[in-house]
Amino acid sequence: MQKIYFDYKSIEAIFEQAEEALFDKSNVLPITYTNFDCTTFDKYNKDLLGKISGNSIVYCIWTSKDAVDYNPKYIGHAGKNISRQRIRNHLTKKDSATGAQLENIKNQLLNNNSIGLSYLIIEPAYMRKALEDWLIDKNSFKLDWNNIGKRRTAHNIV
Repeated sequence: MQKIYFDYKSIEAIFEQAEEALFDKSNVLPITYTNFDCTTFDKYNKDLLGKISGNSIVYCIWTSKDAVDYNPKYIGHAGKNISRQRIRNHLTKKDSATGAQLENIKNQLLNNNSIGLSYLIIEPAYMRKALEDWLIDKNSFKLDWNNIGKRRTAHNIV
């Protein structure tokens, strides 16, 4: 069997650029709700959904007690055909079959915490899953809501 080697140094250099942009707090977009009610998401976040729609993305959900100092909680990815709906599944309404983070979002809103989102448009689209896996593995210590792909460390071993 032939072994295929990828130029991981070049790939990881690009992944590191993506990581820097995704975790740059100046790229966090505050999600607007009325009275911390997740059902009001669609009313106030149409522009965000329009920008995401039709794009393959890797995204990060953030929370903050003071709407200023956001902390990353979850990284995910979505293909261009479902990106808009995937973000809605996390932030306002989800089908019971999805692994969306809506319950975590609702808990944060019950505590009057703010929600934020950063995202990257990924080309070629097939690299989004590889980037997501790499980001979760590397940053699992701070991604409280990611359960799949987490590095096994003392803090997350049950």
